[in-house]
Amino acid sequence: MNGSLNEERLFLAVGAADPELLERSSRARTAPAVWKWGLFAACICLFCAAGLLAVRRLFPVSPPEGREILSFTNGDAGVLHLMDICYEETGREEFFLYINEERYYGAWEDGSYVIRPITPTPEGLPECDLTVSHWGDTSMKETAELIRSKMSETYSMVLPPEEYAGQITLTAYNGTESGAEWDAANVRITVTDDQEGGVFTLTARFFTEAAEGLGADFAGMADTFRPIPADSVVPAWLESLREALDTLLSAAFSNNWTEAENLLAGDVRISSYQEDVSDQVSISAVDISPDGVEDPAAAVVSVRHRLSAEEAYGYLIIELSQINGQWKARLIELEPAVPG
Repeated sequence: MNGSLNEERLFLAVGAADPELLERSSRARTAPAVWKWGLFAACICLFCAAGLLAVRRLFPVSPPEGREILSFTNGDAGVLHLMDICYEETGREEFFLYINEERYYGAWEDGSYVIRPITPTPEGLPECDLTVSHWGDTSMKETAELIRSKMSETYSMVLPPEEYAGQITLTAYNGTESGAEWDAANVRITVTDDQEGGVFTLTARFFTEAAEGLGADFAGMADTFRPIPADSVVPAWLESLREALDTLLSAAFSNNWTEAENLLAGDVRISSYQEDVSDQVSISAVDISPDGVEDPAAAVVSVRHRLSAEEAYGYLIIELSQINGQWKARLIELEPAVPG
């Protein structure tokens, strides 16, 4: 293996960094970070009480004829580039998912939503991506059994399913009980109920050495995933709050407040990062707690995140109030991670 590939795989292992990013991180920057809430991304506490987004039933209730329900080995990264995420209205089930577009991009491919690192996987290494697929008329248990059977055809080690928080997660890799080579293919698939008689699967593919980088990032993205039932509606206050958060999160993690000045209350207190960490941060949850469900006057947002796989998760807390019809931040502060 040549030195270039060794260097590239190390960049991937720490989270899809590249030499230019590492050099750039040592300099002060003024450009604002780019953030996207993929398909209305946020993990919202009042999901059951208020609903989220009006959508139509668009995805087929069963896989297209002749299509395999799961695939672990195909896919070509091709030419990677940054793509905007937008609301689509043909052939898709709706969900929300948080993506940091400084490091990853997502696109619809053959009816599934695929997220890849902007820095491509070096040639010769297993593909690294997170694929969201929807399947109707099936249960989590049935799908998990099918997944485990198919895993055994592709991977040498298949671990027992794990059930947690209403989801089933299956993990497999090429190796032995004692471990795997640094470049061995790994897969982790989460099965979650779509709340309407079907399931979503979130398939994360990576290699062993990238488990604490890309693998951890994919797990964090999967934690933010929530399906949006077809009869859900989004109240106007929640839509405006989401738009304000888009800007405030960008400002807080990039340390560039230019675009967020009109979203700061006159007495705002800010204690956030004093540098641009937007190309390092990995977010696993954005929880919104309003003081009511009809037309709240205030809300507290808790953003669970970390800057590297070696760190414990900490929280960015944002307290907002509606002032003259506009959400404005009164407090933005970091709650550091608690070791252990």
